[in-house]
Amino acid sequence: MKGSFLDHLIMDNDVLKQFKNLTTKEEKLFYYAFGKLQSRAVAIKKEIQRNKAVNNKKFGIDSSSIDVDIEEIGIVSELEVNISYDEVKILNNINRVDKNNFKDIEKNLLKDACTIGIWSDGNYTVISLYEKIIFNNDKRRIEVLFTESAAKLLTVIDDKVSKDEEGKCLGGFTTISINNICPLKKSYDLKFYLYALTILRGNKGCITIGMDGLRGILGPDAKIEDKMFYQRYIKNPAKAINDLKLDIKIGTERKGENVVINVVKRKEK
Repeated sequence: MKGSFLDHLIMDNDVLKQFKNLTTKEEKLFYYAFGKLQSRAVAIKKEIQRNKAVNNKKFGIDSSSIDVDIEEIGIVSELEVNISYDEVKILNNINRVDKNNFKDIEKNLLKDACTIGIWSDGNYTVISLYEKIIFNNDKRRIEVLFTESAAKLLTVIDDKVSKDEEGKCLGGFTTISINNICPLKKSYDLKFYLYALTILRGNKGCITIGMDGLRGILGPDAKIEDKMFYQRYIKNPAKAINDLKLDIKIGTERKGENVVINVVKRKEK
């Protein structure tokens, strides 16, 4: 596909667990739009670093550690992200895009889920994400205008993300493959996939967590009994993800009031 369809983005693990009440379409739109903003910031930062390195070399200044903050990037003046209807089709596996595809998006994204909370340096901050979202049918695109506070979230991510020698994302952040969330059609599957990514430590991860804890992450408003909750929110999504042969393989086992979840990164083909 031509255009700027993303390969991946980096997101705070805690943020992945906060969008519980969005539909699959809305959640994919959120991650994709933020990923576009993030990609732009990274590209601008690299360009600034290259220019600084060239200038420093002229004057014999050490360029081994060049820092660039959010003000230098200037991302606060470039907060509108455009997503073409063709990109939306691929994201959601649909043939037609119009306003009716997202009839509740103003309510869910701009009101109910317009803020996220992040921990930084021992402080908890609630950040408002959006100024507005426009469905521009004339230009066949969705125009997402982020707030300056949302742009500052990029600084927090940039400051905290560390990578080991193999380039794996560490330190409470996860790399999300956009291509791997596209095939996920059900909200249960998408939410469990994103949660499973947070369990990874390198190429594998295992966690034992209580059913109450999983309810809080995957379905806080679900009123069904534990047996049905496990089946609908955990076991079935794991099977769907494994059947699609995405970038991770998931194993689940219920042990009384707890659930054991094993996640393994598949080898790249």
